[in-house]
Amino acid sequence: MQRRARAGVSLATAVLAGAPLAVAVAPVGLAAPAANSTTVTVIELASGDAVLRVSRPYAITSCSATSVPLALFVQSSTGRWLKVAASATPTHSSTCPFVGSPWLQTYNWTVNQVGTPAESGGPNRLNLAVGPDSPRSKFTADVWPTAPSFSD
Repeated sequence: MQRRARAGVSLATAVLAGAPLAVAVAPVGLAAPAANSTTVTVIELASGDAVLRVSRPYAITSCSATSVPLALFVQSSTGRWLKVAASATPTHSSTCPFVGSPWLQTYNWTVNQVGTPAESGGPNRLNLAVGPDSPRSKFTADVWPTAPSFSD
C-alpha cells in the first residue's frame, strides 16, 4: 500500500497483484450513502482514524481503477470471507485523488461482525477487503462490539 500526503490529508492506494484494480481513499461527501449512515473511507478505517460500531449503518467509500462494481467483504469468526455489500453504480469522479483511479465506489453496510479482541478495554480488530468477486485488497479496521462504557 502506498501513502501520500496532499494538503494535510493522508492518501493511500492499494494495487492488487495480478489485477488492474486499485483502491484509494474517496473524498468524503461525494458518495451516495444510505439514509442515516455514517460515511467513512477505506483509508480512514485502515489507518485507525475511524472506528466502526456493531449494528450501525455505514457508507464505506473508495476510489478504484475500474468501473466494474466492487464488493466489500468481511472475515467471519470462522475465518470465512463473506460478501456484505456491493457498490451498485460506481461514479466517475474527478475528485478521486489518484490518476488512474477515477471511480468512486460506495459500500452501504450495517456492521454485523464483531471481529476479534485486540487488547483489553479497546475495540476489536475486523478483517475487511474490497474486490470484484472475491476479497483482494485486504485491510483491518477497529470495531466496537457494543458502545464503550466510560467511568470517572
